[in-house]
Amino acid sequence: MARLGYYMPWYLSGGLLIVLGSALMYTVRQDTSQSWVYASSVPLGVGVGMFLQASFSVTQAVVSPENIAPAVGFMTLAQFLGITIALAIANAVLLNGCLDNIEAILPNIPSAQIQAAILGAQSDLVKDLSPALKTRVLDAIVHAIGDTYILTIAGGALVAVLSLLLPRKKLFGVASGVHAA
Repeated sequence: MARLGYYMPWYLSGGLLIVLGSALMYTVRQDTSQSWVYASSVPLGVGVGMFLQASFSVTQAVVSPENIAPAVGFMTLAQFLGITIALAIANAVLLNGCLDNIEAILPNIPSAQIQAAILGAQSDLVKDLSPALKTRVLDAIVHAIGDTYILTIAGGALVAVLSLLLPRKKLFGVASGVHAA
């Protein structure tokens, strides 16, 4: 970003990579290989890395010097608040999805016992199931995990669309110590 001076392409590319990585992670199933999961998470991480901290530099460059501290404080608050809200939503989607799906598979098991198993409490619920039921329950859990990636697909798409509203002007000059190739 410092070499090129433009920040809009970083947000657009990062948002699109988040959509790609999240869509790939959404497709993960119980029999998906670990290498596929690792490879699918790479675009997600690269996409987030392309712009997550850039907002601090951009903010400092576009506000007046006396407003830098409040603007950076606001950016920090917005990032923490966004992450907190996103995690709360994803957690609700995961837990409710797991509970609903597993209750449909195991209607005679009390909800409290299913919740304990989902939350990781020392539960023998899954261990004591027949192989066919165990597979169905694990599929339900993996499916619920996949549903949480809908949130990051939407977030990445929002970043990409909103990046189109950013100015396409050069914000930064060539940074000292950065030499053009």
